[in-house]
Formats: sequence, structure tokens, C-alpha cells
Amino acid sequence: SVELAPFLGLADLLVDLVETGRTLRENGLIELATIMESQATLVVNRASHKLRLKTIQELVGNLATEVARRRDEEQAE
Repeated sequence: SVELAPFLGLADLLVDLVETGRTLRENGLIELATIMESQATLVVNRASHKLRLKTIQELVGNLATEVARRRDEEQAE
């Protein structure tokens, strides 16, 4: 994991994609600055959207459920 690089002497600083910062804290690291805000986007082509709508809707529902579960888990800590 990239979080080990400073401890192994491989890096003084690192850039990481961070959602909650939990892994950084668990490894004794601190966030110095936010470089940019970003988001993940699910993209589908028009043909698949028409032909596989039910499967896509199930996938989106499963993703939303998992995101909510992780958010709730983080808030409980």
C-alpha cells in the first residue's frame, strides 16, 4: 500500500485518493492539503442502456447500498 512508502524511506510525501482518511490515520499519516475534489461516475453506452436496463439498475442499486453502508460504518466510528 502507498501508505507504507514514508515508513520504508521510499517517499517523504505522497498523493493518494482519499475518501474518509481512515487508512491514512491508521498508518499515522496526516492530510496536509486537498489537491482537488473528485467523484466517480458510472457511464453506459446507449445500446447497453436500452438492452440491459434491468441489470444496470440492479448494479446501480447495489452500488448505492454499499456506499450507504460504508458511510454509515464511517459515521459510527
